[in-house]
Amino acid sequence: MSCICFTRSKVCQFSADRAQAAEVLIKHGKADLEAEDDIGRTAVSHAAKYGSVDCLNLLGNAHADVFHKDREGKTPLQIAEASSRSEAVLALKKWQQVSASFTTMYCQ
Repeated sequence: MSCICFTRSKVCQFSADRAQAAEVLIKHGKADLEAEDDIGRTAVSHAAKYGSVDCLNLLGNAHADVFHKDREGKTPLQIAEASSRSEAVLALKKWQQVSASFTTMYCQ
């Protein structure tokens, strides 16, 4: 697994043996899940592009925005579809349902 996380000052990519580091950053509030790169993409967008389902699940569990649009108006789901990442597409659809259910349940 490879996981990309944004910290306050830089983007970090963690390979399989360092995926736990990404989890620790998130757990301790040191990862900015909504930070954007120069084209407006977040960690969720990058995980979608590279098909990192484990990372998508990690970010989804941390309540990262799975509906975020980059500067071209593309969502992570659209990015995964364009990159032919079928497993990431399925994971994102799941997290979108979870996010929508959570919003409906707690925001009414």
